[in-house]
Amino acid sequence: MICPPCCPLCPHSLPPANEWEVMQAVRAYIMHLIGGVLMPDANGSMVHLMYLPLLSNLHNTRSYSWGSVVLAMLYRELCRMTDPSAMDIGGCLILLQSWALYRMPFLASISHQSYIFPLVNR
Repeated sequence: MICPPCCPLCPHSLPPANEWEVMQAVRAYIMHLIGGVLMPDANGSMVHLMYLPLLSNLHNTRSYSWGSVVLAMLYRELCRMTDPSAMDIGGCLILLQSWALYRMPFLASISHQSYIFPLVNR
């Protein structure tokens, strides 16, 4: 595919990345996952710097127990929310929501009936 010269942001017009640039992009994406999805803080706008040393050697990150850390942080945030003065909650709320929908299916408004399309069935 040939891009027009007026498209400077097209990935085809960029020079190929070296290994260092790829590793930096991977670290930035993992930091986004940590701070935005897995372990966000209560305001959801910052990533704690305490996670940065975990990404110094990307080959060791697969040996970390990420699931237990995410669960522990969610439990800590749920305990913190028992304080009446607490305003915001952090942690992996997607995990909490999926657990609630799995354990309490009456919360979901999913119909188990097949869809009926009267205009299509004419």
